[in-house]
Amino acid sequence: MKHEVDMVILSWAKNDELKKVTEDGIRTCIISEKNVKFNFYIVETNSEVAYDFPNTQTIYPSSNFGYHKFMNIGVREGNSKYVCICNNDLTYEKGWASNIIELMEANPQVKSASPWCPQTQGDNKDHIGKVYQGHRVRAELAGWCIFQQRDVYDTIGQLHEGVDFWFSDNIYADQLKINNVPHVLVPHSVVNHHEDMIGKTGSTAIDEETKQKYMMGQQEKYQKALASLKKA
Repeated sequence: MKHEVDMVILSWAKNDELKKVTEDGIRTCIISEKNVKFNFYIVETNSEVAYDFPNTQTIYPSSNFGYHKFMNIGVREGNSKYVCICNNDLTYEKGWASNIIELMEANPQVKSASPWCPQTQGDNKDHIGKVYQGHRVRAELAGWCIFQQRDVYDTIGQLHEGVDFWFSDNIYADQLKINNVPHVLVPHSVVNHHEDMIGKTGSTAIDEETKQKYMMGQQEKYQKALASLKKA
């Protein structure tokens, strides 16, 4: 049986270099699987850019930016059993999606998973055949690529929009923990996160002082968002 996955990818292709980053991700995803159909929903901030790939829709939000806000827009566009919410600066290795699907088919209680990232976690050769359960950000839970069974949203509601960018993965982890939803890291599913392509190019970088000020404001928002989750 051929599975379908709705790939929700957040992009801001404000120059050709960044558009190519998004396109490289789509291409590697398409060729990574023979028996998985990917439906791409590219949530693009640059309204002058579109993506010409099979089963691909480019979405241009009219609202102010919010990482989860934009992801929710993309998630609502699809209806496949499986959803993957992603940064655009990723490339996908052979079998990455089918390996997670196989795990979820065998363990339906697993509604949320992250693939292994060699750039962050190193070589996976000593971890093949293992699965790690937990909600630690940048450990078991990688915010740049989260693979889900769509019905996880029946339990947690939509992605919490109380933060703008930083702490989005933290508040998602909190949504899972509060609702007793397990999350797993799957080492034999490999997705490469090329964060240097986005964060450190001259056209996108921000100075450290500005970054720290912005993060402080986001920490406040995160604490308020977490408090609202605990009250719900």
